[in-house]
Amino acid sequence: MKTTIMCVECGVKPCKRGAIKYCSKECSLKNTSVHVLGNSYSLPKGHTPWNKNKKGIHLSKKSEFRKDNSVNLGRVRLDMRGENNHKWQPKLKRPCEYCTKELALAPHQVKNRVRNFCNRTCWALGTRGKGSPVYKGEKSARRLRNRVAQMPEYREWHATVLKRDGYKCVKCGAKHSKKTPLEVDHIKRFLFIANEYKIYTPEDARKCDELWDTKNGQTVCKPCHRTLQTYGTTGLRKTL
Repeated sequence: MKTTIMCVECGVKPCKRGAIKYCSKECSLKNTSVHVLGNSYSLPKGHTPWNKNKKGIHLSKKSEFRKDNSVNLGRVRLDMRGENNHKWQPKLKRPCEYCTKELALAPHQVKNRVRNFCNRTCWALGTRGKGSPVYKGEKSARRLRNRVAQMPEYREWHATVLKRDGYKCVKCGAKHSKKTPLEVDHIKRFLFIANEYKIYTPEDARKCDELWDTKNGQTVCKPCHRTLQTYGTTGLRKTL
């Protein structure tokens, strides 16, 4: 006959099928260091876990740097840094592309062109104009008229004409407002000056003195500007 094994904790109920000591989960938890709080389980007050203050302490030096050891995540071996590392490569000396200052770069930085400037100022100045990777020069899709309008000489000419005319329209005397914004009109078309002096680039425009003559400009409001023959392409076909 099979002998029934009684619960070690309560001593009343027999152990369940397959259990050795306890009749239920409650009796098993009562006799261990874990107690029940509602539906969750937590350690009792004052209980000290077995791994407290033992992080980084290993019993065996052979298992200290094993890949499967979770304690080693994020740790660095000092004896494998710098020249002691098998992947170490000497740095290469390259000049800064803007100020020609000598830089010590890693081989991957030279190969991938990650860093060719010594600081952000040199990078900002070295990537403008001809140093820009998208610079096209004379083959630029932007019109020459728009490129000249971005030059500092043009902005100075524009401000000088406005100040000379007292910031008023020379046709109707209107001041600047949202409905009547002020504009500076070329008395002699920019196209005629460019064809006469053979201006093809902003550098050619910078050398032309007639283009920056303030007598060739007048301040007009937008409604008056549209009535003039020099506005946009008005009357351009008749003159060509």
